Amino acid sequence: MWTFERKTKIDCFFDLLQTELHRFASLFPNQIHLSNCVDDRTTHLIVGNEEKTLLCPLTIKLFQAIARHLFVVSYRWITECLKQTQLIDELPFEIRGDLPYGHYHDGMRTSRLTKNRYLFEKCQFFILCNGCQEIMSKSELTSLITLCHGTILSNFPLTSSTDSSVLTIIVCDKLLPFKTSTEQQLYENSRTNGVHFLNPEWIFESIVQY
Repeated sequence: MWTFERKTKIDCFFDLLQTELHRFASLFPNQIHLSNCVDDRTTHLIVGNEEKTLLCPLTIKLFQAIARHLFVVSYRWITECLKQTQLIDELPFEIRGDLPYGHYHDGMRTSRLTKNRYLFEKCQFFILCNGCQEIMSKSELTSLITLCHGTILSNFPLTSSTDSSVLTIIVCDKLLPFKTSTEQQLYENSRTNGVHFLNPEWIFESIVQY
């Protein structure tokens, strides 16, 4: 994937697109800047491995782009801009869904059009797991939650927030079977007091569908 900043910035992992991307950047030298990361200057994420029309796989960069309310578009937008030798409307090329869930939910567009809505601003998280499978480390998961304005708790929450509008969430891969009776008691006390136990995939799906 390619990102692109204001002076529009692009990021990508698809080697066979390199030539087209550099042609694209050279065609619009005052408007385009290529990059390998998604950061505060990024405006677009270009998806280079679109397996199904306007659906893309889940990657860290995709989650970061959605969390930052960026345009997520197919590499075919680049191809069409080169054909027409002008920057054309991105909307027909905007990614509309993801794999493996494989359906069109328009979460990317929802995020892009609601820049003042922060997905996790009413959520506080305690990260009990070490990340999620091979997709993301604990530190990357923490950064992603923070990008969505979620609060990270440093101590295991035994009770939910005194503000009833705030969700208290413990992110964990697997609890059962409990290793000790103490663990089971902590779980039961927290659940009774309104704390939610959710797996990291809930965070991913919430972000991607916004």
